[in-house]
Amino acid sequence: TIPNGTDPQLLAQTLRIVKELEC
Repeated sequence: TIPNGTDPQLLAQTLRIVKELEC
């Protein structure tokens, strides 16, 4: 089961932001 604070969409968005920050 997925916790109530781990949304696939949110995770993908966060990953994108992290990638942009790690540029």
